[in-house]
Amino acid sequence: MQKTAFSSGLKSLVVTFKNHPQNFFCPQNDFTLLTTEKEKIYLISELNPDFTLLLDFNKEISAMKAEDFMLFLKKNYSLKKLIIGYNHSFGSDKIRDFEQYKTIGKNLDIEIEQCEPFSIDTSFRLKGEIGGKQHVISPFGRNDGVSSSNIRKLLLDGDIETANAMLSKNYSLSGIVESGEKNGRKIGFPTANIAISPQKLVPKVGVYSVDVLYKNNILNGMLYIGNRPTLDGKNQTIEVNIFDFNENIYGKNITIFFKKFIREDEKFNSLEELKNQLIEDKEKICTFAF
Repeated sequence: MQKTAFSSGLKSLVVTFKNHPQNFFCPQNDFTLLTTEKEKIYLISELNPDFTLLLDFNKEISAMKAEDFMLFLKKNYSLKKLIIGYNHSFGSDKIRDFEQYKTIGKNLDIEIEQCEPFSIDTSFRLKGEIGGKQHVISPFGRNDGVSSSNIRKLLLDGDIETANAMLSKNYSLSGIVESGEKNGRKIGFPTANIAISPQKLVPKVGVYSVDVLYKNNILNGMLYIGNRPTLDGKNQTIEVNIFDFNENIYGKNITIFFKKFIREDEKFNSLEELKNQLIEDKEKICTFAF
């Protein structure tokens, strides 16, 4: 984008929405996001555009046809060239034919450019083994198209490695550490319970190998997502055991970076059985080669 803007003698502007259109059209569906507004702003800033435009997806914008929206950008932001995704559509008329966009652009004196699909090879194998077996990561196959829908499915299936490959970074959750029931301390695995944005997508229930960012330091740990069936828990919790760490971090913000799915959630007959499983989980995580 920056190269295109520079070669054309123009400034670059990223146009996105504060809220997801799904949340506008179907607020009752509790549609969760891969990136919160704060995370989106940070990721866009890493691209170093000249400007970023965060629009509210509201009734007025939802009623605009593609031509109306392009004219809105032209009048208000001096749009000269528009770069869209390979399968992109916008406007209430939901145009998907790129040639139609080009025709509209020509009429408005706006050059339209379409990005090529971005794909990755997801048929690679994991380094090391899980449960004594070599695993193929991807449920899709080779050269999968990168899309938010595919990434969302992967995260909900617990296929963290492929999701991370599509994201070109490790999927993360950020939140404030809250006081919990302190059951982990009783078995030697104290955990930090994290309160995250209700808009953020939470991956599949289970145990994960993670990195934890705290005060600009990266720490190793294991994360649990679930309702603690061994303790007859009712509500889902997100709690992380940070290895070799004993600071009081209640009220502090931490960020969790997912690396590997370790195992499914399960109910144990006693806290001692749970402790033994956690010891095994930690040993497994510590022997992984990254």
